[in-house]
Amino acid sequence: MLIYSEHTSERLKYILDYLLIERLGISYSLTQSQEYFNKGQGPKLNYSVHQTPGIITIVPEGLLFEAQVRKKKPSVTFKEGIPIIFKKPGSHHFAFDIFSAAFYFLSRYEEYQHYDADAHGRFPAKESLAFKNIFLTQPVVDHWIIMFRKELQQVYPGLSFKQEQFNSLPTIDVDSPWCYRHKGIMRNLGGIFRDTFHFQFILIFIRLAILLRIRKDPWFMFGWMKKVTAKNNQQPLLFIHAGKYGKYDKSVSSKNIYFRKFVRNIQKDFPIGLHPSYISADKPEVLKQELNTLNKLANLPITHSRQHYLRVKFPEYYRMLIVAGITDDYSMGFADKPGFRAGTSRTFKWFDLLEDKATNLCIHPFAIMDRTVTTYEHQSVMGAQLIYNELIEHVRKVDGQFVTLWHNESFSNLFEWKGWRTLFENVMKQTANNQ
Repeated sequence: MLIYSEHTSERLKYILDYLLIERLGISYSLTQSQEYFNKGQGPKLNYSVHQTPGIITIVPEGLLFEAQVRKKKPSVTFKEGIPIIFKKPGSHHFAFDIFSAAFYFLSRYEEYQHYDADAHGRFPAKESLAFKNIFLTQPVVDHWIIMFRKELQQVYPGLSFKQEQFNSLPTIDVDSPWCYRHKGIMRNLGGIFRDTFHFQFILIFIRLAILLRIRKDPWFMFGWMKKVTAKNNQQPLLFIHAGKYGKYDKSVSSKNIYFRKFVRNIQKDFPIGLHPSYISADKPEVLKQELNTLNKLANLPITHSRQHYLRVKFPEYYRMLIVAGITDDYSMGFADKPGFRAGTSRTFKWFDLLEDKATNLCIHPFAIMDRTVTTYEHQSVMGAQLIYNELIEHVRKVDGQFVTLWHNESFSNLFEWKGWRTLFENVMKQTANNQ
C-alpha cells in the first residue's frame, strides 16, 4: 500500500508499522511526494488535508507531527457504537484520525500528562480517558482496526489481510510459593502472635497443621494448575518473585534451599519470568540484582517480567527493563479496575514518547487481575464470573488475546478465595485454545 503524508515522523512510522504490518499484515511505503502518490498504482491511502477522489483519506489531527506532550485530553464521540477520539470531519470513508487515536492509547500518552497518582505512585484507572467515558472494558484499538480493515476491503477488495484468532494466556504471579512453609521460625512465630492478638485461632490451627505436614500448604497449587490448564490446551506463564523481604514484598528468601529447588523444578512444567519486587520499580540496581538471582537459580536467561503491584511509571520503568535485558513485559493493566489500559488486547512494542522513538520492548496487556475483583471491586465469586464473562465476550468480538492475571494463593479456597478454583476452571474452559 502506498501512503501519502505531507510530513513524516517517528510517531507516524511507529503506528503505521503496528496497524498495517503487525495487525493487518499489509506492507506499505510512505511518500511525501504528491506527484509520486498520484502516479502510483494499486491500493493507496491519503493521510493529509488534501482531498483525492476515489482514495481513502484520513485527515491528520496533528498529534503525530508534534514533539511536545499536550496538557488537554481529547474528547470522545462515537462511530457505529464504538468510542472514538480525534474526530475529523472531511475524512473520506473514515470519520476520525485512527493513526493518532491508536498512537494516543498505545503510547500511553495520557500517562505523561498530569494525573493524581494512587498511594503506590501508580496511574489509577479512574484517571484514564477510557474509564471516565465508560469504555475501559472495550478493546477500542482492536475495534478500530476491524473498522479500518472493513473500509480497506470495501475500496480495495483484492487486498488480503492477516487473520487473527481469539486465544487465551493465563499468567500467574508467584509472590511466594507457600503460605506458611519454608518461611522460617521467626515469621511463623510472628504470624501466630498476630493471629492470637486478633483471636484468629482457626488460622493458628491451620498454620500448625501445615507446618506439621498434616495439611498441604494451600498456596502450593502448581500441580493442580498444570492439570486444569493442560486440559484446556493452555500454557500459563509464571512470574516469580526473587527479591528480598519487605513491607510489600513477602517472598521467601532466594537463599532458601526449598525456594531454590522450587525454581529448578517449576520451570520443567511452566515458562517463567521475573516478578520484580515493589522497591525495584524505583531502583534499577535492585531490578538487575533480582534478575541475576533468578537467572542463576533457573540456569537460563530470563527475559520476561511483570512488576509487583504493577508499579509502572512512564518512561522510567520501561527504560529500566530495557537496560536490564528484559524483552517482554506483562504489567500493562490496572490494579483497581478490569479492562484495557492501552485500549488493546494484543501485544505491541513500547514507544518512548520523551525520546521520540520506538523500542523493541514488547508489551503484553492483561484484561483482568484476580485481586482487582476481590480487593477493589468487592465482588463475590458469582459477581467475579460475570465480570470475566463480559471481558471474554469483548475480546472474542475482536478476535483478540485474553490475558488474565492470577496469583497462586487465589486457588487456596481459603477465606476470600473460596470458590476461586471453580472460577479458574470455568474461565479456562470458556477460553480453551483450539487444538
